[in-house]
Order: sequence, then structure tokens, then C-alpha cells
Amino acid sequence: MSLPSMDEVKEAIFTIHKDSAHGPNGFGSGFYQSCWEIIKDDLLKAAVEFVAGAHLDKAYTSSLLVLIPKSNDINNWKDFRPISLTNVKMKFLSKIIVNRLRNVLPNIISHNQTGFVPGRGIVDNILLAQELFHTINSGKRGANIALKLDMEKTYDRVEWKFMIKMLNSLKFSASFCNVIYNSISNSWFSILINGQQSDFFYYTRFLK
Repeated sequence: MSLPSMDEVKEAIFTIHKDSAHGPNGFGSGFYQSCWEIIKDDLLKAAVEFVAGAHLDKAYTSSLLVLIPKSNDINNWKDFRPISLTNVKMKFLSKIIVNRLRNVLPNIISHNQTGFVPGRGIVDNILLAQELFHTINSGKRGANIALKLDMEKTYDRVEWKFMIKMLNSLKFSASFCNVIYNSISNSWFSILINGQQSDFFYYTRFLK
């Protein structure tokens, strides 16, 4: 995988919304954009080391975990939706990888997937399913079967090893797989409750 250029780093930094929530270090993207001319060489160095496979320091991979109530009726932990407030340093490194993937994704994402893909609408498959059920119920005979799959919290169930095996099966390079693994396998979280941070703990499974 080729090393990132200054233009890639700048694009990654300036496409992060300046008012996006900052992570544990308190520096938002507005700081990085305002001080670009001063810190750009340091950011490029960090990006080059990241893509080259360097181990990511805890200062990059630490996040604040904030619990957002799903409703006014809170009875257990399932009634909260956790969100991660990640340091901008990690956001811009991830964005470099995402920007590179954009040219590849159309070739590896099935046309049957309509959700969460730019240019496709999630309602397309909903309308298709409705038409199929209408046809089945219209009296036509045949060996018809319909399956409803519960995909709740899919990202919370993806194992790291499975993720890397899938990337390998899609012919991604070993260096790319290493970058992805370094990104997901060295995560630290602190839970933010009523403005107070807990001690950091190491995240050992699934995707955040």
C-alpha cells in the first residue's frame, strides 16, 4: 500500500466537520484546521507511520464512551445507545483509508445491498420485498419461502479475525489488512457519566 501524500492528509483533516465532537484529548477538528500550516508536517509523519504498519499509541486509539438514552423510560443498559467520541488524530487516519476504499467498494459490494451505500436507497429493497409478498399472496403457486433475518447490532457482533479473513478473501494486501487490524485491535475506552470520566479499559472484541 502506497504511503499517503500531504494532499491526502489535508483532505482528510478538512473534510471532518469543524464542530464534530472531540475525543479524550479535547482537541477538535477546528484546532487541526486552524493550525494546519504549523502541524501539517507532523500529521503527514503520523499518517506515513500509520500506513507503514507502526503500532498506534494509546493517545490515538482512546475514545470516550457516552451513553445516550433511547427513551425517557430507562430500566436497564439496553435502554442506552453507546456512542464513541474518538480523537481527531484517529479520525483523520481512518479517513485516509476510507477515501482510498471509495474507488474499490463498488467492485466488492453486491448490487443487492441498497442500504448505507452512496447513490442507493434502503427503501429499494423494502419495496422489492413488498412486491414479492404481493405476488406470493396473489394466488400463484410454487415453492415459495421468505426469511426474515434479524441484523440488530451487526457491527457489535463482528469478530476481528473474521474481519481480517474477509479482507484476505477479497484480495486486499497484507499491509492493508495489517493497518486495519492495528486500527481495531488497540482500542481504549473511558465511560463518560455525568461529566466524569472512568478509568480507561481495553476493548478486546467486536467493532466499535
